[in-house]
Amino acid sequence: MIQACERLTDKLVAALHYLLEQTVDQDLKYGIELSEGEEDARQQALAVIAEASGASPSHNVA
Repeated sequence: MIQACERLTDKLVAALHYLLEQTVDQDLKYGIELSEGEEDARQQALAVIAEASGASPSHNVA
């Protein structure tokens, strides 16, 4: 049961990361500014990804 939850967590984190890459990170990449709500949501998502992966919550866009 614990392993199934860990696999689900890994899948959810990967999906959330992919969603960020395909949406708001693309906006930033092409110079489109995020609204305050979008930026807040992005930061919350990055914090969750970092917590789940044990990394620091930074995600730079090239």
